[in-house]
Amino acid sequence: MMVALIGGGKLARAALFLLTRAGVDVVVAARDPKQRAELESLGARFASPVEAVAQAALIFLAIPAPAIVDVVDGVAAVARGSQIVLHAARGAGVGFALPHQMIRARSCWKKIAVLGGPLYVDDAAAGRPLSAAVASRYDEAVQAVRALTEGTTVRISATHDVVGVEVAGALSNVGHLAAGLARGSGFGETDEGLLSVRALIEAQRLGVFLGADRATFTGLAGVGDLIPRNLTSTRLHRAFGEQWAAGEVDGAVVELEGVVTARQGARLARQHGLQLPLLCGVDDVLASRASAKTVLDQVLALDLGLQAA
Repeated sequence: MMVALIGGGKLARAALFLLTRAGVDVVVAARDPKQRAELESLGARFASPVEAVAQAALIFLAIPAPAIVDVVDGVAAVARGSQIVLHAARGAGVGFALPHQMIRARSCWKKIAVLGGPLYVDDAAAGRPLSAAVASRYDEAVQAVRALTEGTTVRISATHDVVGVEVAGALSNVGHLAAGLARGSGFGETDEGLLSVRALIEAQRLGVFLGADRATFTGLAGVGDLIPRNLTSTRLHRAFGEQWAAGEVDGAVVELEGVVTARQGARLARQHGLQLPLLCGVDDVLASRASAKTVLDQVLALDLGLQAA
C-alpha cells in the first residue's frame, strides 16, 4: 500500500520511521526546509501534496486541526473516494467542526480514521511500544492501519466512535492549557490534577452531546489521552498557558489547537446551554475577559462528584 504522509513535525517523523522499517512505500509532502532536512535523514522520498495524494492508497494527515481545511482544499481535485485517510489532529474548527467533518465537507473522502490516545511519538521513534486508539466507521480503514503497523511496536485498539476520540483529543489540549495557566498563576500540582479531571468530565459531556459513546472517555482515547503525559502537544500547550498567565505572551494569541478549540467550544456551549466551565473559562482568559486566577479558583471550587458527569 502506497502511503502519502502529509506533514513534517514529530508525528510525521515517527510515522516515517515506523513505516519505512515495516517496508511500507511512503512518499512525503512537507514544506518547511528544516523539517524536510530531518525527514531526509530518515530516507524520505518527497513530492508535492497533490503528487503524493494522487498516487497513494492511504493518506496520513500528520498536521494540526487548523491546517486541515487548507491542506484538503489543496489536494481535493485529485482525491479518490476509495482512498483511506488517517489523521491525528487534536482540535476543532469553526463552529466546533471536528476534523473528520472538515475532511468530508471539503473532499470526496469518506473512509476516514482518527488516531487517538496517549501518542508518545518519542517512544515510537525509539522502537518502544506505542498504544493508540484508531476510530473509524469503516472497518476497512481500521484494518488498513492494522496492516501498516503489523510488525511494529504500535498497539492498536479499535473503535467506531470517531466523535468520541476526536472530542477527547481536542479537550485534552484545552486541559493542558488550563494546567499551564494554573502553574503560571501559582497553583500547585494537586490543582493541575483536578483540572485534568475536570477536562475529562467536560470532554465526556461535550462528546455525548455530539453523539459520542460515553464509554469512550473511560478508555484509551479518553483517560489515556487526558491524563498528564510528557508529549510534544502537552508540553507546547502547558508552556503557552504558563507564559500567558505570567504575561509573557506578546501580541495576538497563537492559533494553537487548544486555543482554537476553547474558542469554538465556548461558542457552542453558550449557544446550546452546555455546562463546560473549564472550557469556557479558558476561552475567557485567552480573550482577556477574566484573569487566570479568578477563573481557575471558580472552576476548582466546583464539585467533582457523580453529578459532575
